[in-house]
Amino acid sequence: MRLSTLKRFLASDGIVELLALARLDAMASNKDMTAVEFCEQKLAELSAEQIKPPPLLRGRDLIELGFEPGPLFAEILQAVGDAQLEGTLTDREQATEWVKQHYEVGSEKSEG
Repeated sequence: MRLSTLKRFLASDGIVELLALARLDAMASNKDMTAVEFCEQKLAELSAEQIKPPPLLRGRDLIELGFEPGPLFAEILQAVGDAQLEGTLTDREQATEWVKQHYEVGSEKSEG
């Protein structure tokens, strides 16, 4: 699992209750607590800021870069958010440059 995926999962509403339920389910079935314990450990290790940091970019930032609101916004913001959670992007300037390198203004397709 990618770190960004794990962090998005740990940021879910009700994660503590979900992990408690998963623990009870595991205890009642296969007794394998590996996944539950892993998630509980990561939840304890990571700060709330690391799990769900404020976004580096928002839609208004994309508009300022020349993008028009639409479906591509979600794709770009998701990609920037994933890179932020992975630790690849750490500030707004980096995120802005990353978007300029990976997406073409006025295009519906990403460059990668």
